[in-house]
Amino acid sequence: MTASKDTLNGRTESPLGAALAMGAGVLSTRRHPELEAAARWAMRQRRLVRIFPRVYVPTELIADTRVRAAALCAADPAAVITGRTAAALTWAPALSGGDIEAVSQLRPKPGYRFVRRTIHPELVIRCEGSNVLCPAASAVELVTDLGGRIIDEALRAGIPLEALWQALELAPGRRGNAMRRRLLRDSRDQPWSEAERLAHELLRAALIHGWRANVLVGLPAGSAYLDIAFERLLLAFEIDGFEFHGSRQRFTLDRERDAQLALRGWRVIRVPATMVFDTPEKFVELVRGLVAQQEAGRTGPTTKLAHS
Repeated sequence: MTASKDTLNGRTESPLGAALAMGAGVLSTRRHPELEAAARWAMRQRRLVRIFPRVYVPTELIADTRVRAAALCAADPAAVITGRTAAALTWAPALSGGDIEAVSQLRPKPGYRFVRRTIHPELVIRCEGSNVLCPAASAVELVTDLGGRIIDEALRAGIPLEALWQALELAPGRRGNAMRRRLLRDSRDQPWSEAERLAHELLRAALIHGWRANVLVGLPAGSAYLDIAFERLLLAFEIDGFEFHGSRQRFTLDRERDAQLALRGWRVIRVPATMVFDTPEKFVELVRGLVAQQEAGRTGPTTKLAHS
């Protein structure tokens, strides 16, 4: 993040402009004491805002999460950005906004939420001038607020399950760790949605074995991930939520993919997420019955269960 030309009256080569650019949109007059008078003058002109003592940002960037985080770390170099803010800065931009969450010794301030605790140094990375909780640690931390959904999103974002476990082990004794550990155990099959997570739990509880999650199958037009696949039986179950699978385009793509899978011998059963959530016993009964049918050597066309 750099200061805009508007803030600097079009003179990005000015001392203030150069310092703001070097500071990712933040000016610390502790680092540049010679600019204190110029910064105060710019503040009186409403071109800069002082967020912390001797820490200034351009007025138009006052709401920017990255700039506000960098301003905190300029005021408190030992601060570590945590929680939703850390996730937003590193891997989950949708969580941007709201208070800046951090471990800091500074006094409470509107727009910032500070806590005091010890963070293992292996869990801290540098991100655009700020000390930030690493992606795996921020995901694990947010489990108590967002549940298993944040683990699923982390896995989809490419954060390895092993890294999530390591982040948990490097933060022992934290309130909520029992819940974090339970949900990580439930993530052993790496679900990509809450419905998939519950489906995996149901199959394990019912002692239904022989399946794997998110199995990659090569197709003429690329490849496909199967939500739950009994590879030996060439039997797959797709857990469809209406939000993602309800559009006309998605409907067409799903069926084109199912046809290609059928040519390779796969039987694809599409199960609405509502069945998993609302009538889990029917879901288990369906899987058990179709596995037994496939084991007996029976085959059938791709089956579609209507969304309820």
